[in-house]
Amino acid sequence: MFMVLLFMVISYKTNPLAWIKLFKKSRFDRIMSSTGEITEELRKLDDRCFVFTWLIMGFFRIDHLVITPHGIFAIAGMQNSLLSPTDQNRESGMENPSWDKLTVKLWRICHMISILFKKGFKADVMPIPIIVPTGGDDTAFINKLKDIYVVPKGRLTQFIIDQGEALDTKMVEGFAWFVSQRYLGW
Repeated sequence: MFMVLLFMVISYKTNPLAWIKLFKKSRFDRIMSSTGEITEELRKLDDRCFVFTWLIMGFFRIDHLVITPHGIFAIAGMQNSLLSPTDQNRESGMENPSWDKLTVKLWRICHMISILFKKGFKADVMPIPIIVPTGGDDTAFINKLKDIYVVPKGRLTQFIIDQGEALDTKMVEGFAWFVSQRYLGW
């Protein structure tokens, strides 16, 4: 029994999306829709940019990690309807991740990536945390809440480019190679 339980825990930690797909189909569909919308927007970035989707680093699942000469970005998607929790959302049983929980998670991810970058390149780089509202109106403006940017998906690529050249191309390529070797096993 212990071995079965251990296998299930390891399986969930290495591939949580499969478990969500198996047991919570509607949540899986929302995640895939949200992820797809953001991924389509990130494809507009040039070839010097590296995008990792559904990356698991340690105990953290990162929706999107973007490593570019413009900086490093940790991006989480969130349904528009979940950004402002309403009584209707609570009553309908929709999962509503709390804003505080999401911001803490993003900051922890950013600090972990910063430590990894500093170890490898002896440079202080703090990733920029971004929440992208998906599944609705895309006319919102860029906002900053609790030092985390809320960027509409239609403006995400331009927001990243507008950060200016912050990292050397060799650092970008080196860190992207490290992430792919260490966390993807390429």
